[in-house]
Amino acid sequence: ATLRCVSRASSKRWCRFVSSVPKKLVSADNHSNIFNFKYAHLCVIAPLCKDDLVALPSSLAKTLGNIHPLVVIERISNL
Repeated sequence: ATLRCVSRASSKRWCRFVSSVPKKLVSADNHSNIFNFKYAHLCVIAPLCKDDLVALPSSLAKTLGNIHPLVVIERISNL
């Protein structure tokens, strides 16, 4: 899957989040110095449809050009 971010700063935040995901050691070979880890990722993305009313946090509304925190979804597109 491809994730496209609006800005470089938001993509850096996403990378920091993914790198901070907890990992669990599955197997280790001390002789060859090989370690296998299992990573746990959980991401909840709310499904949006046309004409949905969305309440944005005020900080996000300010960073999006000082828009109103209540917005209506105008269109949905696949990138």
